[in-house]
Amino acid sequence: MASSFQTSGYEGSQTQDGNGAEELVAQLPALAQKVAEQARRVPELIDHELKENPYRLLGIVGAVGVGIGMLIGSRVMRAVIISVGGYAVTEALRGYVGDQLKQVTGGGDGAQRPN
Repeated sequence: MASSFQTSGYEGSQTQDGNGAEELVAQLPALAQKVAEQARRVPELIDHELKENPYRLLGIVGAVGVGIGMLIGSRVMRAVIISVGGYAVTEALRGYVGDQLKQVTGGGDGAQRPN
C-alpha cells in the first residue's frame, strides 16, 4: 500500500538576492499547519493499517520498541537522557518559581515600589 502521507510543496532554495532565510520564515506557518494536519491523521492511519496489515504493523511497532530499548539501554544515551531531563526539570522549576515570585511580589522588574 502506498503511503498516505503527502510531501508538501516546500521549496528550500535561495532566491537570487540571497533572501532564502526570509522566505523560509515566511513559509514556516504553512509548513507547521501541514505537519499538524498529517499528525492528526496518524491515529486514523494506524487504525486502518491495523485492520489491513496487522502483522506488518506489529512488526514495525516491535522494531521501534527494540530500537528505543537499545537507545535507552546504552550508557551514553542514558547519560544524555538524564542530562537533558535534569536540565528540563531545572528550567521548568525556575520558570514556575519565577512566576510564583512575581505573583507574590506583584510582578515587575525587581525594582522596589514606592510606599
